[in-house]
Amino acid sequence: MIELLLFGSTFIAVFSLGLQSLNVNQGHYWAAAGTSLLISSGHILLYRYMPEAKAVEVLAYYAGGVLGITSSMWVHARTLGRKRLTDQAAIEKRVADAVLARLLTTQYDRRSDIH
Repeated sequence: MIELLLFGSTFIAVFSLGLQSLNVNQGHYWAAAGTSLLISSGHILLYRYMPEAKAVEVLAYYAGGVLGITSSMWVHARTLGRKRLTDQAAIEKRVADAVLARLLTTQYDRRSDIH
């Protein structure tokens, strides 16, 4: 029976970590916070047997997970995420400039052919 409980709790934690990664990558704060609760639940099932966790310790564990993931998303958006957005904007500007230059060249070539 304990083996099934340990399997289930590990499955829940690892499955939730995968979902959380997707939520974090897509910027879904509430979904990431929700999956943090699932990850915590899986881990708590493991920790309940080594040693017993009290209610206040369970609440602290949940709070640490929720605040940890949402804080990391907030920090990432203002550090690494900002650089990514800046790089993406630069790429889009280069593409737009290239398209505009091509359109202008095509228009000039058409006018030159008429005269």
